[in-house]
Amino acid sequence: MGLAALGVGSTLSGEKKQATRYARGDTGMDDDFERIMRLASVPSMAYAIVDGDKISTKALGVRRAGEAERVTADTVYAAASLTKTVFSYVLLGLVNEGLLTLDRPAREYLPLPNPDDPRAAGITLRRLLSHSSGWRNWRFDTKQPLTSDFEPGTKWSYSGEGFFYMQRILEKLTGKGMSQLAHERVFEPLGMKRSSMVALGELEPFLADPHSGRGEVIPTSGRPTLLELRRAMAERGVSLAMVKTEDSEAASRVAEPALPVLPVFLNPNAAGGQLRLQAHLSRQYAEREGDGGVHQRRSWSARLRAHHPCNARRRSSRIPVGVTQMSCESSASSSM
Repeated sequence: MGLAALGVGSTLSGEKKQATRYARGDTGMDDDFERIMRLASVPSMAYAIVDGDKISTKALGVRRAGEAERVTADTVYAAASLTKTVFSYVLLGLVNEGLLTLDRPAREYLPLPNPDDPRAAGITLRRLLSHSSGWRNWRFDTKQPLTSDFEPGTKWSYSGEGFFYMQRILEKLTGKGMSQLAHERVFEPLGMKRSSMVALGELEPFLADPHSGRGEVIPTSGRPTLLELRRAMAERGVSLAMVKTEDSEAASRVAEPALPVLPVFLNPNAAGGQLRLQAHLSRQYAEREGDGGVHQRRSWSARLRAHHPCNARRRSSRIPVGVTQMSCESSASSSM
């Protein structure tokens, strides 16, 4: 359990002055954060501040409650549902390449989890991206059918199941797993060397331990399945980064047979399986400048454009700091 924050010092004038003070080493922000962390039982956090052309990073707290090891700006945390932004960027890149379209019925790409649901025929990728498919967030029992609670496109209802279904569509169309797609299309172009959609062994020394809402250390969910997945992939001579959903399902059946094989329990997971540095939104797009932890920002928006198919059609597009450009077309959320 940890927190991430990105302060952009180019918004309102008052906020800019405050961000500038913090970026210059003012300890007031740390004092405030540490007080809030104690009140909220949060063991650690990392943050980055963007102030004009300068970026600073800082980490507070410990990797594991009750122990002394401090976190750093290079500590890796679970990104939870922020993963959806990375996945959406990957999917919309493939849309722009013509591999799929946002408004074609999703069932034409992959059979629906519940083909007997008459409402589900109206589900499209646009509606899945905008959480207007009618599907609920997660199922925890295989006997529970995945049905649309309303006509797709008429209401909003958050759904992780929808993102996992889109993950399976991309796997079918590209022949690649979500981890590989995210690496090739986001992490590698942006130099995000400690970000991954799957818990690679080399990241473990840098991982913050999971904690409950009360700040108590809790077991890492899915650990037995992860170990079996690593074993099975190594036995095949295949990198864990190449894992697909079918591999995770097989590992789950072997390692945790009492656990239902459902999206909520599987990784990689487009809805919430990313591991990354909390400060990756800014820090890893910068070049180090001196020993003070202040960096000169590189044009990471240009790096994204160089790897995105929109480049050929929108050379003048700009990607603001802290915001991921998702599509050359209208936003998925613009059509409900």
